Amino acid sequence: DVFVLRQCTQDFDLKKVRSAIQTIGCTVMIAEPWHDPFAASRTFCVFELYVTVEAHVDFETVTPKAEVDEMIASMAAGSSPFPSLQVRVEDASARCVDDKKHIDTFIEQGPGFALTNDIITSALQKSLLIQAHQSDIDGSIAPVSLGNAFLSLGPAEALRVAAVKGAHGQNIIHRWTRASGAGDWLQRMC
Repeated sequence: DVFVLRQCTQDFDLKKVRSAIQTIGCTVMIAEPWHDPFAASRTFCVFELYVTVEAHVDFETVTPKAEVDEMIASMAAGSSPFPSLQVRVEDASARCVDDKKHIDTFIEQGPGFALTNDIITSALQKSLLIQAHQSDIDGSIAPVSLGNAFLSLGPAEALRVAAVKGAHGQNIIHRWTRASGAGDWLQRMC
């Protein structure tokens, strides 16, 4: 939005924002820190993410290398990859109170906070999982972490993410099914 919207002018219009996102066709968010991205605490950013997902626009996270390394280390240790990543639009903040009210009203009258939170949290989890997979040169992400991440995404989204090629050209399914115990997660997902 930095290049499309004037940042110091009060000409905020949800329809224009939605149109700009759809026209551009891709939204990129800096996810720092990876486990609780600052952008997910900002009302306007969360609205942009909701519009991105709802309009089926491509979405990617970009995370600083040190953060990605930390995420991979956490997943290599077998921990649940996204234990604290939970978007709460209703708790997000905005520089302008009227803009916050405007977006909150849009959400309340439309999809509601619970659905919006779930949609955005899932999109962030998917994008971060893909980024970790593509950055994991050593193949150190523990299969249990991949399985837990898949379970949290649900079958359809897990399959979309699993098909993405990683650091060595293998998709997650190749890595995961070679590991012992992968069948247990497949059975629980179905």
